[in-house]
Parts: sequence; structure tokens; C-alpha cells
Amino acid sequence: MGVMTLGGLAGGALGPLIGLRSALWACAFMAVLSIVLVLSIVLVWSSPLDQAARTATAHRLRNPV
Repeated sequence: MGVMTLGGLAGGALGPLIGLRSALWACAFMAVLSIVLVLSIVLVWSSPLDQAARTATAHRLRNPV
């Protein structure tokens, strides 16, 4: 919820500086960018390579050489 306050402040500052239409486009771009970032993190966490790395790490922790 604290990020919403920062977003409101940033939007209020951008409006007079770059114009209302440009500020709205900047906000839309940041919203799409955040969605892409969240989806990429979910894809990395669910990838078979990440699961294999976690399995190997768990195996090494249980059976030290």
C-alpha cells in the first residue's frame, strides 16, 4: 500500500512537468513493465532448470561429501 502513495506523488509531479497525456503513458508503460517482470519471475521459478538446481542443492545439503 505504501507504493501507491509513492505512485501518486510521482504522478502528481510528472503531470505538470511533462504533461498529463505523457504522464498517463508513462504510468501505463510502468504498469505493463511490472506485469512483465512478475510473469518472468513466475516463469523462472516454474522452470525445470530451477527445480533441478533446487533438487541438487537439497541433495548436497543432505549428503555432504
